[in-house]
Amino acid sequence: MNTNNLIIILVIGLACISCGQPVAKNSRIVRPDADSLRMKAMSGPDSSLDPRKLAPLELLDALSLPASDNDKRIYSIRILDSFPARYVSRKDVKELLSSMSMSSPGFSNSSSTQPKTQATVGGYAVAMIESYRSGTRLSFDSLPSPIATDNAINDLYDWWYRENKLRQYGKKAKALLKDSVMVKTFWSDVQTSIRSGDAEQVANLIDFPFNCVPCEPDSIDRKTVIYFVRVSTKSFRRVYSKEFFQEPLRHAILDNEYSDLTFSFDDHQQAFGYSLPYTIVKPSKTSEGRQGFLIIEKVHGRYLITGIDQL
Repeated sequence: MNTNNLIIILVIGLACISCGQPVAKNSRIVRPDADSLRMKAMSGPDSSLDPRKLAPLELLDALSLPASDNDKRIYSIRILDSFPARYVSRKDVKELLSSMSMSSPGFSNSSSTQPKTQATVGGYAVAMIESYRSGTRLSFDSLPSPIATDNAINDLYDWWYRENKLRQYGKKAKALLKDSVMVKTFWSDVQTSIRSGDAEQVANLIDFPFNCVPCEPDSIDRKTVIYFVRVSTKSFRRVYSKEFFQEPLRHAILDNEYSDLTFSFDDHQQAFGYSLPYTIVKPSKTSEGRQGFLIIEKVHGRYLITGIDQL
């Protein structure tokens, strides 16, 4: 890529970054003045914007113009396609995420390799985040006037959530995330077996024996306080398979996708598996309610249900 490529972006006067748009939670309310940012970054005899002089969010702000109901003129802004390597930092990503949903129209990429098509502020924010995610140098010359689609926004939010989990919970979480295809297949098998009412198929997805805190014991010794039931293969077939086919666990399994599973953590806050949280008893004015957790772990190379916990 020729880093001296010049990108001309056409901007309609109404297309300010926050013009007519709701302000995302935790986003900056006071934006810097676009004109002052342009003056800061101008370079060369043609007064092109030099992105090396602006942070990513400042560049988006520099592309904006003051909103005016009467200003329908089209302006051209020249930008040097000379983005430095690693232009977008992790800190920038946190700020750019709140700009992805900005759908103000009016940007038109008039680069040397792409036809003129309308873009959005959010589209450029997505492109910046994607450059950080992929570790590639940002270039507007290769962008066909990006638009932030719902799928792209949701994908980046999901990626960012997982990235933070990796940093927070260590190497074990990274290993778990590498098994995403395996977990997705396992969860699909669980849902299919519950939907078909096949207890034997469910049994094949369980590591026996397992502890079940919400399960009611089939026989009670009044001298013993029972905190959980140790479910064997035999007792599962005889009594406890019903736990999976009645509410609220059945509803929780069928209504949640594998991406809704959360990490399970040990006492040292290291991820050791997944869990599906679900409500057993809703909180009320007189009770804190009860929350159940279907525990899933990798056992001998397979993901299996290893317990049902309760808080």
